[in-house]
Formats: sequence, C-alpha cells, structure tokens
Amino acid sequence: MVSTANDLSAWKDFPKGLRVLLLDDTNSVADIKSKLESTDYIVYTFRDENEALSEVSSRPESFHVAIVETDVGGLIRSGGLTLGLLEGPP
Repeated sequence: MVSTANDLSAWKDFPKGLRVLLLDDTNSVADIKSKLESTDYIVYTFRDENEALSEVSSRPESFHVAIVETDVGGLIRSGGLTLGLLEGPP
C-alpha cells in the first residue's frame, strides 16, 4: 500500500511526534525529510553511517524508527545493523 501525506492527514489517529532517524547518503535526503516532517514526525538526518550508529548506540531511546538508504557504487543497500539496534533487546 502506498500512502501520501494527504492520505495520512485524513487519518485522525495517525501517530504524531515519532522520532525518526534518517540515514541517507543520496541526494534525496532533503525531500524525504520534508515529507516525513509534513506528517508531524521529528526527523534527525545523518549522511554518515558511522555517525548514525554512534548516535543510536549512545541514545537508543531517542528514536522510534530508522529509515536507512545508502548508495554504494550505484547499489542501494539497507542498514540492517542500525535497524537491529533500534529493535532493542529480545
């Protein structure tokens, strides 16, 4: 299912104020951040994977969600390690 910010604004119980870690070393970071903020998310952007991992490691309670997109030699890969840190203990 694909939803736009307009679709979500009509959803009266849509969660607001979620803290999102956005790791994106591509040129689309500003656009993604803007779209997330339009749904009342608090977005922290990182362009460097090590800096993002350091922030998550030192303050894991500071983020509800991680969105990770990195471009390595033209290939898009996900950051499983970052997501794993946000999941918390088993």
